[in-house]
Amino acid sequence: MATLKLTGLHNGRPAAIGDQDTASIDGSLTIGDDVAEDIVTVNAEFASDLIPDADATYDLGSETKKWNNVAAVNFYGDGSNLTNVDVDPGGNNDQLQFNNSGNLDGTGQLYYKGGKLGVGDFEFDSPSSALHIKGNFAGGQNQGVIITTDYSNSPSLLLGRYNGNSQSESAVVNGDTLGEVAFLGYNSVSSSLETGAKIKAEINGNPSQSSNDMPTDLHLMTTQDGGGSPSTRMIIESTGRIGINNSSPIYQLDVDGSGIRANKSDGPIIALGLDFTNPLSGALLGQLRFGGKNQSQGAATIESYTSENWGTTFGSYLSFNTVQIGSVTPSETMRVSANGVDINEDTDIQGNLDVNGSIESDEYMKVHSNTGYIKVQAVNTGIESRMGTGTVETGSVYANGYLTNSDMNSAITNMITMMAWSVTDNAIQMNATGKSARFEVYDDNSQPIIATNENGKVYLATLDGEPQYPNFEFESVNGVHIEGNDSNGPALVVVNRSVNTDSDGIAIILGEGTVTNSQGTTGEPGTNNRYLKFYTKRKPYNSPSGTPSNSPLQIGYVRGDGNGGVAYISSFTGIHASIIDTSEITNGAIIGMIVESTGNLWVNGSEVSTALPKVYLANTNNSKKVYGVIADLSSGFDGYIDSHPLKDTETAIEVNSLGEGKVWVTNISGNIENGDYITSSEISGYGRLQEDDLLHNYTVAKCTENINWDAVTETIQHNNQSYKRYLCACTYHCG
Repeated sequence: MATLKLTGLHNGRPAAIGDQDTASIDGSLTIGDDVAEDIVTVNAEFASDLIPDADATYDLGSETKKWNNVAAVNFYGDGSNLTNVDVDPGGNNDQLQFNNSGNLDGTGQLYYKGGKLGVGDFEFDSPSSALHIKGNFAGGQNQGVIITTDYSNSPSLLLGRYNGNSQSESAVVNGDTLGEVAFLGYNSVSSSLETGAKIKAEINGNPSQSSNDMPTDLHLMTTQDGGGSPSTRMIIESTGRIGINNSSPIYQLDVDGSGIRANKSDGPIIALGLDFTNPLSGALLGQLRFGGKNQSQGAATIESYTSENWGTTFGSYLSFNTVQIGSVTPSETMRVSANGVDINEDTDIQGNLDVNGSIESDEYMKVHSNTGYIKVQAVNTGIESRMGTGTVETGSVYANGYLTNSDMNSAITNMITMMAWSVTDNAIQMNATGKSARFEVYDDNSQPIIATNENGKVYLATLDGEPQYPNFEFESVNGVHIEGNDSNGPALVVVNRSVNTDSDGIAIILGEGTVTNSQGTTGEPGTNNRYLKFYTKRKPYNSPSGTPSNSPLQIGYVRGDGNGGVAYISSFTGIHASIIDTSEITNGAIIGMIVESTGNLWVNGSEVSTALPKVYLANTNNSKKVYGVIADLSSGFDGYIDSHPLKDTETAIEVNSLGEGKVWVTNISGNIENGDYITSSEISGYGRLQEDDLLHNYTVAKCTENINWDAVTETIQHNNQSYKRYLCACTYHCG
């Protein structure tokens, strides 16, 4: 083995190694006597030179033999790779951590992995972007921010976009997003960061690739409560136009929403300023335009003009412009200046309020006040007249008559007395000299509730003073015409306020007048004398939503019979009022089922004309107690119900007993044919074929239609048997 030769002494210690051969030292080698010396090595083995002769790979420690601390001013490498760096805590391969305390045994503040750099607290997760900063780590004293500082220049944060890739770059195009700055907050439901707001730069136009050509809009985006994602609230276009809640502004400032407000404690100002010194007379100082979204749709404007050449004085006026129906161009309808207010006049204002226009046709002047009055007052006496929204208050009005004034409307004959006091009749006369004019009384809806004409016609509650249906009865005759428009009530209510039990309602008198002679009485009202007529409004053919014509259809009437009586002309069904136990309805009683009398009266009149029994569903064959067929499971006989209250277990109904109608039947005793009699059956409420063709006390009805029983599909179960059921047309014969 070669020897190790130490040469030279320095302060009594070896100063250099003088042998050029390789030497092996077993055990420890200590150069110096304490840590203050230059080099101390303990249990160290060098497998190669500390400084290699050429580029090579050398181990500086291993998984089991590690340096405790390595310190150096610089680390150098070829920049191609840095792998298998193992630092505390273990297991963080391909990661680099830096801690400003100098230790690598805690949470790192600089973290690199997979091409992503994280600054902050990444002990339990990894960076999610190329540069990811997290704040409030290591005691929560630091903020997650980026600070750029420069000297002599402006620090900048640049977001740049290329299309293509780093080997083949291409230009950005219209609609590309150049960059976004997003603001996020943690959401405990989704357990993630949710975007709350953004600032986005977006290409608007096609860059021409010439220098400095990059047309770009700037979007300011926010998320409303429950909105889900940010939406553009303000946009600054590449043209300089600004839109608020409007992504396509057409004005320099374009706002969509409920309005623009200027708020200041000492008086807010919205100023329109003309960028011109000393403008000449007639110069437009500013304009407020009202209209559609399209710039060409200007419906009205308020404009301010100079009224003199500006210099030391600044005369001006306001011009109010509107667009008439059928036009597209605003024209001046009112001007306000220091001289007063001009409405539809020329520019020469003659008074404080100067109005040009006659109060006629569709041209008029309207003065409106919701809460106060319009006053006319004599200054020297203080006497005034007031006109409010509902009243006119003035001094005494002296007039023997109110006359027409043709100056108000040239179509009216001048000086016709519309209303006057008649000394002869001691009464107020309407149309005292005109005789041919209408008289009208209006309601709160501006409708004439009473109107008369010279022919003796009186209209009550008609539309615009004219009947809706004039041609069916009222075209050429006089009398009274009444209309109404109540969906839930009658057009006419007649009330006799007398409390006498003998008081009457309506009396109708007609006919030529009867004459009694030796042969009897003649001239009785006949079939042409109709006491009451009944009509229905008729709509156009096949048009349920159409407007009824003014020629209603007559559907029935009450007339004289020529013998001193009356006849009711209409299809007739006799209806009785009755009551039934509510449980019958609950258990299946329906309209068209047969009922029979219980024998107990609900209404027992004091005279012979009224005796109404209680009923229940018939459930036996050939019941002699049959009373009729259920017509309605409610009742319109409110007077009976009021005078004879029902029990809690009873329901008022209506029963058909005479005339024509329908009844539920089955084929339990055979198919019923046209002309067959129908009687009650053991199936509750249903009729069946009567065994013979005689009218009995148990006969309910007679069939009046041909029934195709083969086509009947509805069935009913009785005693485990199935029978067909059918709602049969009939005439009633049990009432």
